[in-house]
Amino acid sequence: TGRSPESIARWLDLNLFKFDGPAQMLGTEPNSARRPWDAAEVRWLLAASWDYSQAAGNMAVPAVYDAIHKAGNCTLADRWYLPMTPRDMDLLERGQVPVFGIESKHQARDFDVLATSISYTVLFMNFCKFLTMSDIPLRWTDRAENAGDYPMVMVGGQAYCAPEFMSPVVDCVWLGEA
Repeated sequence: TGRSPESIARWLDLNLFKFDGPAQMLGTEPNSARRPWDAAEVRWLLAASWDYSQAAGNMAVPAVYDAIHKAGNCTLADRWYLPMTPRDMDLLERGQVPVFGIESKHQARDFDVLATSISYTVLFMNFCKFLTMSDIPLRWTDRAENAGDYPMVMVGGQAYCAPEFMSPVVDCVWLGEA
C-alpha cells in the first residue's frame, strides 16, 4: 500500500499548480536539513496539525527538527504541514496521496516515528486525519499487532497536560517540546 517517493513527486509535478498553498509542499526553504534517506538509522516525520503559514509562528516543529538533526548524521527529520485549505486537502485525498515528508517525499508509513505537537486539543483531529490518509490504523492497539509495519506515533506540546483523550491513538506522549 502507499506510494513511492518518486510517485509522490510525479503527482506533485502534475498537480501542484492546482493548490492554494503549493509552496508548503516543496520543502525547499532556507535551513532545510536534507539528509540521505538511506544513511539514517532513525527517520522522524514531524507532522504539524496546522498549515505552514501558521506554523511559522510556532517554534515547536523547528525546535524538534533542529534537535533531531543535532543528534547526529544517523537521524533524519522531515516535515509535513496541514494543507493550507480544505480544497488542498481534497486534492490530496482524491489523488490518494498519503501524508509525506515534504523534503524526502517518503510517505508517512516509511518513517520510524510520526510525531506532532498538539497545542490545542482540537488540532488532534487533524493529526488523526493524517493517520487515516496514510493507511495507518488510528488506534495503537490495531498497530501493535504489526508494529514493524507502522511508525511509532508520538505527541507532545501543551496537550501532555491532558493526554487521556489521545491515549487510544498514540504510542507515546512526551512532555514539552525538544
